[in-house]
Amino acid sequence: QEQNGPEGDKVDFPGFLHRIVSDPETDHCIHWLYGGTHFFISDKKKFAKEILPVHYNHTKFPSFIRRLKRWGFIRVPSGPLMGAYYNPNFKKGEANRASLVKYNPQVMLAHEAIRINNSRAFSAFAGSGCLMHFAALGHGLGPSIMPETDS
Repeated sequence: QEQNGPEGDKVDFPGFLHRIVSDPETDHCIHWLYGGTHFFISDKKKFAKEILPVHYNHTKFPSFIRRLKRWGFIRVPSGPLMGAYYNPNFKKGEANRASLVKYNPQVMLAHEAIRINNSRAFSAFAGSGCLMHFAALGHGLGPSIMPETDS
């Protein structure tokens, strides 16, 4: 059974995920794709509402996705498998290989650092008055950030 918290995450998330993806009862919202090297979450709302609470003890889909990233699962960005997830050690019919999937907390730490730094840079840029000038020059930031004028 999946344990909550960081230790549970590090111990059995790949095994837990393999069981869910392989369970025919969950095929209506998460399932293996042809070839068994990728899985797809076809109905995110049902997955969060029906599968996560029963098997994972929470309903937060974004948290689940962050966990996939920390475990090295990659989302296919384009092409016929767009939106599917994969990891070289995560394959249909090979539950024993799931133990080879490695936890990497640095993945999200790096992502969060970029988000925080971008947010700070944007705030500094906006606070300097440059943002309105940038938008006025037609750089695609749109009229919503321009001050209203009485014309």
